[in-house]
Amino acid sequence: MKEIQAYTHLIYDLSGMIHKLRMKDIQMESGLKLSSAALSMLNVIDRNPGMSVTELSKRMNMTKSAISQMLKKLCTLGLTKKNRNDCNGKNLYPELTETGIRTAVEYREKHDRFYVCIGGILSRFDENEQDTIYRFLLSADEKIKEFALTVEQNEKDEADHAE
Repeated sequence: MKEIQAYTHLIYDLSGMIHKLRMKDIQMESGLKLSSAALSMLNVIDRNPGMSVTELSKRMNMTKSAISQMLKKLCTLGLTKKNRNDCNGKNLYPELTETGIRTAVEYREKHDRFYVCIGGILSRFDENEQDTIYRFLLSADEKIKEFALTVEQNEKDEADHAE
């Protein structure tokens, strides 16, 4: 069996690579370069027509302010437009423009190619091995989240004591 450090280093390496990819802007065929968060937002809007900004912020786990800022940028780029289709005119329901729809579809196609790649890797393992890999990833995810909460709590405690 491999030493635990080998697994830990691999998890760090994978996590770092995923973080780098998520932080990079993605070049689209239209020539636009967009963050993965912006592309995810386009995808969520495209898949959930009529979703309000409040619902979008909950769905994407972002503040309404952050959603509004990103929507403003996407609107400036011609990817979204504002729609106030409720009775009181207060709630904003973002819609995709034709360019926004094409960009969301292109993003999904890129995403789908990634899933095919992961599927190709998993196909090298039988069903029992895939189940083991899945259980390992779930357990690792749970423990990493617990560790992150502990670190956050320690930071909060230290900040409270510094006051």
